[in-house]
This record gives sequence, C-alpha cells and structure tokens, in this order.
Amino acid sequence: MVASVPVLIQKLHVVLQRSLVEARNLALSRNCQQLYDLADTFEIVPTLLNRWQDANLEVVQRSIGHYQSKYPGTAYDYLAILDMDEQEFQAIFRLND
Repeated sequence: MVASVPVLIQKLHVVLQRSLVEARNLALSRNCQQLYDLADTFEIVPTLLNRWQDANLEVVQRSIGHYQSKYPGTAYDYLAILDMDEQEFQAIFRLND
C-alpha cells in the first residue's frame, strides 16, 4: 500500500534524519567508505522532495535498497520505515503530537 503523499514526505524526513545519525556514527568510527556510500545514497532525496512525483519513490527505494544490501547488519533499516503503514508510522513516530 502506498502512503499518502504527506505521510510519505514525513517518512522521508524521518529517514533523512536517521541517515544523519548513521553518518555521525560512521564518522566517529572512521568508517569512511560506508559514510561515502551513505551520503551517495541520500544526496538525491532533498532534490526529489522539492519536485515530488510518484515515480521518485521507486528511485529512492532502489537507492536505499542497494545501500542496505551492501551493508547488511550495519546499515539502518530505512526501507522498513518507508514500508510501514500510515497508522503504524504515526503511532511510532508521533509526528502530529
């Protein structure tokens, strides 16, 4: 099920925030290659958000999926956030409180 665009944008904001946390942790551990790959994965997201089209979701999912499969067990599970149904997402992240 595809989330409504406002909820999808909220999910992408959470994913971007989590990617910055992961970037900080990778920098602290001096894991430069994974940090580079993380930045490479997420650098397109803000531009896509500014001109959102439904097809952009597939681009984002494919890019994140590639990153997560390259670093299994160490990469955050960003796709799980994007795949949450709206009620679960709102219950966990409480962005409307």
